[in-house]
Amino acid sequence: MEQPGLKNIKKLYENLNYFDQYGGSLVLFIIISIVICLIVTYCYTMINIKPVIDDWPNQRCKPTIFPIAGLINRPEGVSILDYTSQNFTYCLQNINSGITGAAVEPLTFITNVLKTTIETISDEIQSIRAMIDKIRNMFSEISQEIMGRILNVTIPLQQIIISFKDLISKVQGSMTAGLSIALGSYYTLKALLGTIAEFIIFMLIIH
Repeated sequence: MEQPGLKNIKKLYENLNYFDQYGGSLVLFIIISIVICLIVTYCYTMINIKPVIDDWPNQRCKPTIFPIAGLINRPEGVSILDYTSQNFTYCLQNINSGITGAAVEPLTFITNVLKTTIETISDEIQSIRAMIDKIRNMFSEISQEIMGRILNVTIPLQQIIISFKDLISKVQGSMTAGLSIALGSYYTLKALLGTIAEFIIFMLIIH
């Protein structure tokens, strides 16, 4: 019969995965591998350090160099970690600028083409506007010339028409006055003749 303690131990290990059982060993293996890689890189670099220092601008951003740049070629007064960090930042910026420049070249080309096209269209629009403005000014000058000539003709004609209208009004007034005088004379003469006729008739009746 299985002992209770052994049964509890089996239950404890039944739910463990691979990482639970060997996680510590795996982490230790990774750390040891990184340390070995750094040691190998350092040793290889130290063996070939003279050519690296002589060609530092081209060597400083290589993967085997920039992690230990502070150990190889740090300036005086700067710590190993500070110079390594500065060198890493420098390499990262150069890599990003190169990648960014290559990545945005098509966009830059398209932008330049669009800019050139827009500038050309703008120049053409300005030329069209200048031509339209010139045509408008020409039509304005022609219209002013025509209106001036029309006014030169119509103003004297208007004066003639006004004078003729005044003449007609005066003639109409004269005719109205003459007609009124004639009617008054007619009615006066008629009344006079009626009075004379009545007087003659009256005298004849008396005699």
